[in-house]
Amino acid sequence: MKEKIIVTGANGQLAFHFMALSPSYTQYDFEFLTSKDLNLEDSDALNDYFSKNSCAYVINCAAYTQVDAAESNQKVCDTINHQAVKLLGSLALAYHFKLIHFSTDFVFDGLAHSPYREEDTTNPRSIYGETKLLGEKALQIISKEQSDQFYAIIRTSWVYSFYGKNFYNTMKRLASERSSLNVVIDQVGTPTYAHDLAKFILDFLPHLIQNDVYHFSNQGVCSWYDFANEIIDLHQLPCAVAPILSKDYPTAASRPHYSVLDKTKLNSKFSFIPNHWKKSLYQCFQDSSRITL
Repeated sequence: MKEKIIVTGANGQLAFHFMALSPSYTQYDFEFLTSKDLNLEDSDALNDYFSKNSCAYVINCAAYTQVDAAESNQKVCDTINHQAVKLLGSLALAYHFKLIHFSTDFVFDGLAHSPYREEDTTNPRSIYGETKLLGEKALQIISKEQSDQFYAIIRTSWVYSFYGKNFYNTMKRLASERSSLNVVIDQVGTPTYAHDLAKFILDFLPHLIQNDVYHFSNQGVCSWYDFANEIIDLHQLPCAVAPILSKDYPTAASRPHYSVLDKTKLNSKFSFIPNHWKKSLYQCFQDSSRITL
């Protein structure tokens, strides 16, 4: 009998790539749930759903990711990124499923000068980062009270795709509309192609459930300015990109100035090394004409 995987947040870019990959993973039955199918803001609905629907895994792609809006919508952000995750952890134990949960580089303050390891001190500087960290901690607290191995937390950064609302699509659109763009150069990290992240999860799914935290992004380091230039060059758009500093582009939420994630643990535990971000960006460009939206 095939194991069933429920993927939440089915309208998002990451869930889209799980959906695109699902036909290749015939050992699983997949069910994709939007917020209309399963409202993470409604604890009663969550309880009711899992009391009636069994599965082997829940891949939680649902999240409140509007980083600036979160500063004035803390309650909703906390409900989805923290409280719902806490409940999913309890439900995983009650109904015997395993939980894959995604977190973010925003749990760090961005003041480091070398890649962040999983065990490094967290210090979020935004409501979004705070609520994502609280979600992580909720699962860790539950696990201390139980002996079961029931979750994996995957921290990632700068996730993009040709599908959905993200930096890749925003740069494509703006560069086709304007002759020049200003993009910050003093925020450094690593892009993550959503397809690569989804494929890693599906390839290693049974082995990830160790009540542990892992870092996943593509390899290499760049600024948002570098990333924008590569996107625009790849699409051969006649738009000039000028570097600016973060202070010249004020936002409601503070962004980490350095948020490169160390992936050594992926190699030591799974003998896995992600693709370089430039290689994956080119793959995204190719996939955009190959994969049906």
